[in-house]
Amino acid sequence: MKPLTQTLLEMFIGLILASLIVLVLFFGGWGLWRGQVAMYRDVAPKQAEAEREVYVNTPSYILGKQDVLNKYRDEYLRAKDDRKVALRATILSEASTVDKTKLSPDLQTFINSL
Repeated sequence: MKPLTQTLLEMFIGLILASLIVLVLFFGGWGLWRGQVAMYRDVAPKQAEAEREVYVNTPSYILGKQDVLNKYRDEYLRAKDDRKVALRATILSEASTVDKTKLSPDLQTFINSL
């Protein structure tokens, strides 16, 4: 039979080891979570920019922008002088969001003339 002091010492050491294991698991999980947050913070903007770049170069986006710009051009050509200033700014703003080389030649000429 073991003496009482040795049994208490073994229980104390076991309690300390169990506490250390719990702390290591807690802070290890916390560290992994922090690492994922940091990785997401660095990677997410680059991924979003890549997705935007792909979207902006899709044919549907370009055709949609071309339709909008054609409508603005028709409205610009029918407008009076005071309204043309506002439409010009709108057209140039919309045209800056699309690659002009992918637009129709007549629309490119119109935008360049503004």
